[in-house]
This record gives sequence, structure tokens and C-alpha cells, in this order.
Amino acid sequence: MSLRPFAESDSDAVRSVLDATYGHDPRLRALHEDAHGPPPGDLFGRTLLAERDGEVVAAGTILHGPRHPRRTWLTLSVAPTSRRLGIGTALLHDLREIAERPLRTRGIFANDAAMGFLRRHEFGLLNRSFEGRFDPAAVVARLPEPRLDRPPSVDEAATFFDRVYQATHRFDPAEPRSLEQAREVFCGETLIENSLVCVREEGSVIAAANLTVPPGLDPGDELYLVWVGVLGGNEKAAATVVAACVRFAIEAGKAIRFEVDETNAPVCKALDRLGVLGEPEFGIFGEDLSA
Repeated sequence: MSLRPFAESDSDAVRSVLDATYGHDPRLRALHEDAHGPPPGDLFGRTLLAERDGEVVAAGTILHGPRHPRRTWLTLSVAPTSRRLGIGTALLHDLREIAERPLRTRGIFANDAAMGFLRRHEFGLLNRSFEGRFDPAAVVARLPEPRLDRPPSVDEAATFFDRVYQATHRFDPAEPRSLEQAREVFCGETLIENSLVCVREEGSVIAAANLTVPPGLDPGDELYLVWVGVLGGNEKAAATVVAACVRFAIEAGKAIRFEVDETNAPVCKALDRLGVLGEPEFGIFGEDLSA
């Protein structure tokens, strides 16, 4: 086994590794399409490949940018037939040598091998997240009739969602986005028209939500609920914006797929009351900042 840097000619080989690693789940596979290779935008990044007998069998990538300055993001993909051979450990070792800050990564709780790898290499759990999909018509009766205020402008919503993002990511603090960046992330081209809703208090937005096109793989029959939150912990306001999204999805004739961090407590409670929250699906794991 040998390690070497990624080259442009390796793109097809990396796709083959991703197909082998995530091919059992088309949605997960689509989300990893650009996980390895040249870094996007203003991010610092490096990708290393592992070869066995001249064949690429694994890839590891680190990315670092201004959003979460304390840690560097890590992604490891090892083809199933090449696991338990120390390849992931070797990639991690070399990437740690390159990274200037402690690493963080994502792990799916149901993946026992991944959880064992993270424990062995001293990645601690920073945060848990819930994912799921539900039929809005099956739960609408459990929700209040939403009493919404004047919808926010795109700029107002983008600013609000970025504040919520910072508030719910204190486990690995995030720097504020510029207004232009916030518009692109929270209210960009994937935003579903007319889905932006809010609750106000004394004229200011205290809760907001929108629905977007699902990331990675769009099956065509669902809307994505991820940009939703409350400032100040108002559970009634959280339930109101969730209820509005549920009714919007019913009118659109589509299911809702959601993702919510455990730190977004009022939204978690609203989804739990609907009986759709379930158990956490994945976690964000990180190395000790003092290391």
C-alpha cells in the first residue's frame, strides 16, 4: 500500500471508490460526489489517495476555511474490500501532519466500523443530528394552526438564519457570513418559492423557516427542511413555522425530509411532538482543541 497526492487524472478512480463505499445508498453517494479533489473557493485543502497493487482504494481529504476556524474538516472514504488493513489510519496520520488545526468529521451512528475508528483515534462527540422523512398529511392534525407574520425579505431571512446557525454551532463556533454569502447559503437557488415564513416579536423575526430542494439527490417527491430555527428559545414560535412548512408541503403534494441539530432544541421538540424525530442519525466528531 502506498499514499500519494490527488491528481486531476484520478477523478474516475475516486468516483469508483465512492461507488464502492456509498453505492448502497444513492442519496449518501450523491452527497459525497465532491468530497475529494481540488478544494472549492477560498478553502485550503489537500487530498491523499491510497493505492494497493496500483489501484486507488481509498481517499482522504482535509478542508479548512473561515467558517469554522478552530478545526479542519476531514473526509475519509475506504473501499469495503480494503478495510481493516490500516489504510484509513495511514491516511489520517498523513493528513494530520498537513493540517494546521485539530480535525473534525461526520460519523453515522449505525456504522459500527466508523464509530470504532473514531474512538480509536480519539475523536470526541461534539454534536448529534436528526434526519428523517415523513408524510405531512399524516401529522398535520397534531400541529397548531400557524399564525404567521409578514414574511421576511430575503436579506432579513438570510441574516436571521446565519444568526441561528451561529447559535446552534457553539460546539465548534462559526464566524458570521457576509450578507451575500448568507443569501447564497440560506436563500439561494434551491429555495422553494413562497415557502419562506416567520414569526415576529415587536417587528423583529424570532423564528423562521423555509423549504429547499433536497441536496445531492432530489427524488422529486420531497421538500427539504433544514433552515429552520428560533432565537430566544420560543417553542410556540418554532411549532408555528414547522406547522407552516407542513401545510406548504401538503399543498405541494410532497413529503418532508428534515435535518436538525440537537442544539436546535425548540425545533427538535416541535418535530418530536409530531412523532417523527426518532433517534439521532449522525454526529459531528472532533479532536481536542488543546491537543
